[in-house]
Amino acid sequence: MIPLDLADRLVGSTPAVVAGQPLFGYWPTHFSARLDQFLLDPRDRAVGRWAQFAAARSEHFDAECPNINTPADLERLRARLRMAA
Repeated sequence: MIPLDLADRLVGSTPAVVAGQPLFGYWPTHFSARLDQFLLDPRDRAVGRWAQFAAARSEHFDAECPNINTPADLERLRARLRMAA
């Protein structure tokens, strides 16, 4: 699950993401001009590519961050959490 100290571990003077989960990220506001530059390229606006473009550092966690893309993914996670409780 998501570590309770996630924000503390990501925050700093440079962008940071959770390794393998770039949606969990910290983006300092002074990177907004760089984001504008990135978004002008229409080829690929994936968050993972943005993390590479911004040279975000990766934070690794022992905990698994669930990947939920569909209602079925969410239900599988709920069932797994019920079984673990």
